[in-house]
Amino acid sequence: MKTQKITVLRDKLIAGLSEIPHSILNGEAQQTKWNDNGGAADKTA
Repeated sequence: MKTQKITVLRDKLIAGLSEIPHSILNGEAQQTKWNDNGGAADKTA
């Protein structure tokens, strides 16, 4: 599924960026789960 592939790529990107000294992540490190209507549902654990 496309969403699963994007999630894996996103997690790899965040993991790589977190290894850069003095780097800061804007936003949340945890992914927000989207419902079928395109709106935010709950945050994943």
